[in-house]
Amino acid sequence: MQIVHCSPFRNETGQLLRRARKDAAQSLGRDWKSILDGEDQAAKMLANALDDSYVLIRNLGLPGLDHDADLILVGTTGLWAIEVTNLGGLHKAEGAHWLAFNPGAVAFEPVAPNLVERARQSGSAIYAYLHRQNMPVPWVNPMLLCINPKMDVRVEDTPVAVLNRTDIPGFIANSAKAFEQILNVDDVKTVSESLLALSQTSTAKVRRPRRLPTLGLMRPELIVIGLLALMNVCLLGGFALLIWRNTLTGP
Repeated sequence: MQIVHCSPFRNETGQLLRRARKDAAQSLGRDWKSILDGEDQAAKMLANALDDSYVLIRNLGLPGLDHDADLILVGTTGLWAIEVTNLGGLHKAEGAHWLAFNPGAVAFEPVAPNLVERARQSGSAIYAYLHRQNMPVPWVNPMLLCINPKMDVRVEDTPVAVLNRTDIPGFIANSAKAFEQILNVDDVKTVSESLLALSQTSTAKVRRPRRLPTLGLMRPELIVIGLLALMNVCLLGGFALLIWRNTLTGP
């Protein structure tokens, strides 16, 4: 499987950048390492089962959303927008809601972020973007993948597919490889490249502004030139004042 990394915390090969610890902690919070590890596990499991006719785009920013798409799987059988969680414990996906079990209240309560809604938003954003690019894919399937084996998730009538890590082999056999072909190999490449153009646009927006030219001079030289210019202004001002006084007093 072809894997393309768009994360600001990784290089092109997926290795963490030196500044990743600080930047990821600021962006993702104290659980940043667990979040990244979960995404790595999910990507590895997919890569081990799918060949190079599939493309996996990781951590792509999407128009109108304040979060990225953890994984986007593009293949001849379709597209999947996959939200990955490495959380443990008892949770419930109920309708469009994401809930965690509170032992004190002995009840499920809403928690943020809403991972069900994130998966749905990613799928909708990808679908809308591709249609604007005149690539009318019939569907983009949103999915929430619970990668932690210690996660126990209950599912009730959700708008997204919710899978545990043990469901991945079944997903690959019954969906990713079994669905009717809707794209050819060239379509997969075109769709993937169109999505990756979003990453290039996002990168361009955060480039630092170009510095003004300094004629190749070093900072100390610029300081000296500035002081000389200031001295010239003072001398000219003094000379003008002297002439003005002489004019007033006369001969």
